[in-house]
Amino acid sequence: MTRPSQDVRYQRTEEFVARAIAGETVLVPIHRQIGDLESIYTLNEVATFIWERLAQPTTTAEIALALVDAFAGDPAQMRGDLDEFLGELLDLSAIRTADGPGSTPSQ
Repeated sequence: MTRPSQDVRYQRTEEFVARAIAGETVLVPIHRQIGDLESIYTLNEVATFIWERLAQPTTTAEIALALVDAFAGDPAQMRGDLDEFLGELLDLSAIRTADGPGSTPSQ
């Protein structure tokens, strides 16, 4: 899994769209086959919160601070979960680095 970098800003790509359906946020790839249900992802409340922050370029530290302000929990655990989730989004090409064309995070 790709590890997000602390010093890099990330933002959403145009590869996925998010839709609210029946009170849940669903991430859907726009370049896959319509019947490929394994490529549709349901986001929980925290993941939706993170996804919304990624509408604009932001760092993992900025997202982590926003998480601590918005949700109860252990900040260290939140940071670990955030890094894991961002790594999964990077692997899916749902987010990319925003610090220049062709920038890639360190793995």
